[in-house]
Amino acid sequence: MCSVISKASMKPFRKMAGPVKTKLNIPFLITGSVFAVVFVSYIYINLSRYSTLNQTPLKIGSEAPGFSLSTTDGESFHTEKMYGQKTILFFFSPVCYRCIDSVPYWYGLYKRYKSSIPLEFIGICECISQDLSEFWAATNTEFPVLQDDKDIKLMYRAFYEPTVFLIDEHGKIVFASYDYSNDEGLKVVEELISK
Repeated sequence: MCSVISKASMKPFRKMAGPVKTKLNIPFLITGSVFAVVFVSYIYINLSRYSTLNQTPLKIGSEAPGFSLSTTDGESFHTEKMYGQKTILFFFSPVCYRCIDSVPYWYGLYKRYKSSIPLEFIGICECISQDLSEFWAATNTEFPVLQDDKDIKLMYRAFYEPTVFLIDEHGKIVFASYDYSNDEGLKVVEELISK
């Protein structure tokens, strides 16, 4: 048997709920619309910035992309300076807690070997020198930092921070870590440095 709901049986429920009243809040709608347009534009611009590049990681053994940047001290730096020595490239942000945690390991590796072999440690970030003072204090380190105002991060496909590359004496990528530093990655780099 099938029971049928009549209008009369629904009458008590309508009284409890009451009529639905809507009032348009025009300033809220305008503000929300403007915010939505700005947000969508921001997402579109950033997605188009990243989508124009190949997002697959750089291959081990490939030539490291060349670049020319300025240090936070205003000196110029060219990738030709890396030839003839091994170089640890450390892409980071001074406000990234994972970067702060991993710097002592990578910089410690550099300090351990710099006196025995030609080795350089270079940081690359989209920052200004004022941003670095707290970073230096938190990590108890100080190394040359290049200001990435030319999207070098995108050339190296360093979409995550920290991203670490080891480049050999001939400008070839021999190691890449696109995530948080771990003991296994450090062991691999240590073996490659000491070769």
